[in-house]
Amino acid sequence: YRSADGAAWTLVTTAINGTASEWWVINQGTNGYFAYYVNTTPFNTLYKIDLTMGFPIAAAAQPQVPTGANSISIIDICEYQTSIAILSSDLRGKGFDVWYHDGTNLTRIIRVDGYFGRGICNALGSLYVGAYAVSKITSPILAQVDSGTFNIVARPGSPFPLANQTCGQPQSSSQYVYWPVYVPSINGISGAPGVILQYDV
Repeated sequence: YRSADGAAWTLVTTAINGTASEWWVINQGTNGYFAYYVNTTPFNTLYKIDLTMGFPIAAAAQPQVPTGANSISIIDICEYQTSIAILSSDLRGKGFDVWYHDGTNLTRIIRVDGYFGRGICNALGSLYVGAYAVSKITSPILAQVDSGTFNIVARPGSPFPLANQTCGQPQSSSQYVYWPVYVPSINGISGAPGVILQYDV
């Protein structure tokens, strides 16, 4: 179902391909307005629904977004340039990738080994990825990604090992990126179960 006001609802479709485990709604400008979802198994199977079409859409008529049968697990999606950016992790958790998908081709923007990507967002045209070390004993990172460049903009914590340091998905609002960090090794608040950090882009 779809609603513009939260009161009146319109049937979008009665059945979808696969079984959705995560949903994203992305406005791609003149390219369209789409709802994307990833299948429960395998996690590299991505579908989309064109939300500008007349409703209801025929059952199980959602096209699959080609990912080239890459052995990846899709973690998060956000708008980027004229299409979407995809954050994926290795199936065995050894690293993550950020991809650009133009609707036909999946092109790697950057590859990072040793970290597990937890989420991605777009703030003022740049991508921001929250990730934590596979070992979970060093500080998580917030990284800015731009067309093949990778800059760690926040590494909140001491360089000393502390078990189970992880993070959540970053979210953007205005000129800020908000990023949750769990079991932080930060002086004065290490006893807290988590903290939300604000980064001014």
